[in-house]
Amino acid sequence: AIHYTSALERDEAEAAGVTGCGVVIPLGIDLPAMNGDRSRPGDADAFWPELSRCEVVLFLSRLDPKKGLELLLEAFAQVVHHHPQTRLLIAGDGQPDYVAQLRGLAHKLGIGAQVVWARHVEGAGKRAALAAASLFVLPSQSENFGIAAVEAMASGVPVVLTEGVAIAAEVAAANAGRVPGREPAAIAKAIHAILSDATLRQTL
Repeated sequence: AIHYTSALERDEAEAAGVTGCGVVIPLGIDLPAMNGDRSRPGDADAFWPELSRCEVVLFLSRLDPKKGLELLLEAFAQVVHHHPQTRLLIAGDGQPDYVAQLRGLAHKLGIGAQVVWARHVEGAGKRAALAAASLFVLPSQSENFGIAAVEAMASGVPVVLTEGVAIAAEVAAANAGRVPGREPAAIAKAIHAILSDATLRQTL
């Protein structure tokens, strides 16, 4: 059998001509570890004191062009007009030239002071990022699964995913997150809705 981590990954492989017995087995996470993440909100202050008393939009993944970070930065520039105390925490590493381009775009959009660049985080750093997050955003063009989104949901963090994230359809069907179109205005609208509605956030 061929192991796929999501139905979308299987469908894309079969459409590309891959044959054989395909079996979808989602990736697993350590639930006991993730369930404890939201109980220590003070952890984030030790890593990023500039996030204190702010709403935090979290991106936690590799920094790569397929991840849609340009879209997220443009969307966030719209969000801060309505939520000036919100910060975007970008946790991940990438090619230095590409990261420099992203930083340049943030400054060009006028949000350089509202974006916190955390580099790669794991262990206590990842727990702190999830504990600080008001919501998690992954606007990828293509993800065969989306493990970071699952970790966010397991930690009680609402998610905004685009259709390229393979689990987006299941997340939308379960009303566990929002799946906007893959353009800045739609992503900004989804973020704004969650930040503005505590009841919606709790439901998700």
